[in-house]
Amino acid sequence: MATAREATTGASDFGMLHDLAHELESRHEPRSERVKQLHTSAFEPMVRSRNAPETGLPGWHEAVGCFLVLFSAWGPVNAFGAFQAYYDTVYTPQQEVSLALISCIGSVQASLVLFLGFAAGRLVDAGHFDYVAVLGFILTVAGWFGAAVGKQYWHVLLTQGLCVGVGSGLALAPVVRIMEVPGPGRLVFNVSAMGGSIGGIVFSLLVGKLERRIGWAWAVRTVAFVTVVPLPIGLAMLRSSLRPRLRSARRAVDITAFSDSPYLVIVVALVPALMAFFVPFFYVQGFAMKISLDWDLSVYSLVIMNVASLVGRVLGTAVAEGCERSTSFGGLMAFTISSGIIVFLWLLVDSTGFLFIVAALYALNSSAMLAVIPAVVAYLCPDPTRLKTRIRMMWSLGSIGVLVGPPLAGILYEYQNRDADPAHRSKGGLSFDGLLVFAASMLILSAVLMVGARLLKSRGER
Repeated sequence: MATAREATTGASDFGMLHDLAHELESRHEPRSERVKQLHTSAFEPMVRSRNAPETGLPGWHEAVGCFLVLFSAWGPVNAFGAFQAYYDTVYTPQQEVSLALISCIGSVQASLVLFLGFAAGRLVDAGHFDYVAVLGFILTVAGWFGAAVGKQYWHVLLTQGLCVGVGSGLALAPVVRIMEVPGPGRLVFNVSAMGGSIGGIVFSLLVGKLERRIGWAWAVRTVAFVTVVPLPIGLAMLRSSLRPRLRSARRAVDITAFSDSPYLVIVVALVPALMAFFVPFFYVQGFAMKISLDWDLSVYSLVIMNVASLVGRVLGTAVAEGCERSTSFGGLMAFTISSGIIVFLWLLVDSTGFLFIVAALYALNSSAMLAVIPAVVAYLCPDPTRLKTRIRMMWSLGSIGVLVGPPLAGILYEYQNRDADPAHRSKGGLSFDGLLVFAASMLILSAVLMVGARLLKSRGER
């Protein structure tokens, strides 16, 4: 019996020594591994699906729901270049509305979708999903039908710009809550984010092709009818996946972010990047008609950009998913600089083939740039519990760039062509050099600020 007791005591002592050795070993774990584990824990979904597997990855039905909502809410934003090309032919000669004011329709719509998509998430957190979804659906559909019958510029600004923008932003809020942070195991949702690009392709073709066949009013009504189907289906698929969160878990603003220099610089860098991002998308069809493409063929310039942006989204997601957070910073800077250089190259475009190539390269690089940014913010964030709040703050502030960028480009366009006679204007002989230089310069400025953020982060790690 004594021998058995001694054996038991020896085994217990051995177990204690083993646990102590394991604890000492963990204390000497490399810092990079601890940081990696820290950031990985931040990528758990904000809200869990009732049908989610043990990994915490929500099911495919949520990915399909996100795809359908993005198709309906963000797709028309990507297709606004087709709307702007038509409005320019109607409101500029008849009502003397400048191209800068016309671009305000798209910039108001896009900025509201981006801002409310992140800001209205607190209402979803508080358990008001039904109110947010229903109001978003009603405003979106009503805005499109209102835009179809609008005769004056301000009619379209209020319906398509304001009403559709608010409605689509509210509808997007549940999607943001599910897809908020990319990371390990989130590839399915990054793929579903391509719904916006596919929506851009579909709505560009609808507007561009139907306007000549059934008239503008019915072309816009068709956009409304197409939105009526996928938007409520997508929202219904997301409803069962979202549950109210504890009040203590919700944080609208992270005060500590204002003392985090690398984060502040990357947010500031995002503003000029977003000022430039939509300029080529909004003006590409007008540029295509400048180089003698007719209306039907010019639509394909915007379609090609949306196809390329879909590929860019996949590329950016691959960089964010497959690389270390510090490496994704280099990818972000490379995509941003490349986008700026490509827009400068756009100044040399004088043929259809050249335009399609340059437009595709820009859309690919710029979309990849936006896909990588959240991963960079994750690298900069010292506390993973604050990461989602910081990403919301970043995109909400970035919506300012979306709001002012295209109109500023339009002002430069009007100033550069202020002395052009009406005959020259009607023949598409106007210059786009000013707005292209503006967009390229904003992207290069953004890249310089990103380099500054990277240097500040490196200095803080020493």
